[in-house]
Amino acid sequence: MKSLGAFVFTLLLCLPLVSAARADEPDTSTRLTLALRQATLVQSMRASTCFAMGGIDQDRQGALALEHADSYGTTLAALRDGHDWLGLSPARNADDVAAVATAETVWRDFRPAVDQIIAGDLHSVVMRQIMRDADPTVDSATRLSGHFFDTLDMPASGPHIRQAAQLAAHYRMLTQRALGEMCFVLFDLGGAPMRSRLLETLSDIDQSFALLSEGGTDIAPPPSARVSRNLRTAHLFWSKMRPTIVAVQSDTMPDALTVQKMLKLNKSVLKQLDQAVDGYIG
Repeated sequence: MKSLGAFVFTLLLCLPLVSAARADEPDTSTRLTLALRQATLVQSMRASTCFAMGGIDQDRQGALALEHADSYGTTLAALRDGHDWLGLSPARNADDVAAVATAETVWRDFRPAVDQIIAGDLHSVVMRQIMRDADPTVDSATRLSGHFFDTLDMPASGPHIRQAAQLAAHYRMLTQRALGEMCFVLFDLGGAPMRSRLLETLSDIDQSFALLSEGGTDIAPPPSARVSRNLRTAHLFWSKMRPTIVAVQSDTMPDALTVQKMLKLNKSVLKQLDQAVDGYIG
């Protein structure tokens, strides 16, 4: 699991690659936006499969996991083959095709376990496979989005805007990672290391929000009042979710109804963060 500091350091290493970007792609904004969403989709499906396995709003969470998995697979294919409804043209660059193929290889190893949970195979072995393989799949998605950021010109100018867009997407992913880790702790999966991971993720979320809100040495502040508002609103909804998430670390676990109410707020968090990320891309 990559900490916030390591993630920002990785972004800085990629700065020199921006000069080689291609400016001839008519669907750059859409391609970047969809590629950035992939890591969040993996964490969302991991969380949903866990909650479904645990019987918390099982039908709805199972349906969400399937929706996220279908969206992930469809997006991968669209980044390579194009997709009229998504507004993508087929990839014209051999490096793009190769980058997508690498991500698809990792995805093919991960998806069957998600499908098993959705189909009702609630065996702990399958859930542990999801716990184990989600991180490599997220890393694969992050590398793919990084490839497009390194090789395509963002409509919004300046490397600091580019860094901020990637951090905003990372922040969005962290919120969903926290939900998955919270679920694992709730159902006593992963033991003490998982409890530590959850605390680290919550800390990274706080740091990411602070950096995005104000900007930093290499991170641009919000490019518009609307993006700033999206970030604040997402944080407000997240603040309402957080007590339930933190409660799994206490002696009194939250009940199923409390968790279900918390999960309804997650939809609002994602809506606001989707709009924020889109606002960076332009």
